[in-house]
Amino acid sequence: AFLVAGAPFDDLGFAMTGELAFAFRQQQGPWGLTVSGERGDAVSGAPLEIAGSLAQRQRQASYTRLGLAFDRNWGAFDAALSASWLAEQRTVLGAWLHDSLGQGGADSLFLDANAGWNFAPGWRLGAAWRQAYTHARQAGLVAAGSRLTSNAWALDLARSSFFGQGDSLGLRVSQPLRVTSGGLNFDLPVAYSYDTLAATQGIRRLTLAPHGREVTTELAWRGPLWGGSASASLFYRRNPGNYAGLPDDKGMGLGWNTEF
Repeated sequence: AFLVAGAPFDDLGFAMTGELAFAFRQQQGPWGLTVSGERGDAVSGAPLEIAGSLAQRQRQASYTRLGLAFDRNWGAFDAALSASWLAEQRTVLGAWLHDSLGQGGADSLFLDANAGWNFAPGWRLGAAWRQAYTHARQAGLVAAGSRLTSNAWALDLARSSFFGQGDSLGLRVSQPLRVTSGGLNFDLPVAYSYDTLAATQGIRRLTLAPHGREVTTELAWRGPLWGGSASASLFYRRNPGNYAGLPDDKGMGLGWNTEF
């Protein structure tokens, strides 16, 4: 249970709301098979100001995702492989384009792998990787061949019953989903002829791979305390949001809850 350092499989590159989801898992001998699906809305991080009005609203566009996963245990080892397809109605990994550029949406293939090793009593080492391939649909000025490659990863070390029975201490180093290569192709007028009074169209490519790389390190504890459940977390985040020019982010979080 980490506060800031997320798991790769929870990251589609955007915030979501209004989700409807299902999952079905069937055990076949030593293998587990899971079929899942979800539908919701991708939410813009910034409010949209409506012209001529003081009102603001969050941009939303629907998405659908379907997935298939296999998992298995080998004694102290466990592993899982999965693949999922994401269809966005108007966004590209949650990013909006201006209406004048085209909003045809995108299709993405996510390939996921994770493994864990309980190498000693109470100790566990885990690793997870997500590789994504995105194709922006041709619409408006967005031309064919607009493709992105992105990935996310995490490394975990956890110790159960660290201070006492029922608590746990974990260390995670993770990178959220980040575009590593690719961009969008735009079909734009690149020259004008006064002889023919016509513009010449050309393809211009906008590279979307950032220079910064967000990497978060978090140390988190969780356990019973004073009749409830408590948590404490210390984190350090380099290049927040993949912005190379932003200062590093660091902080802590404390929580306690109980039922009455």
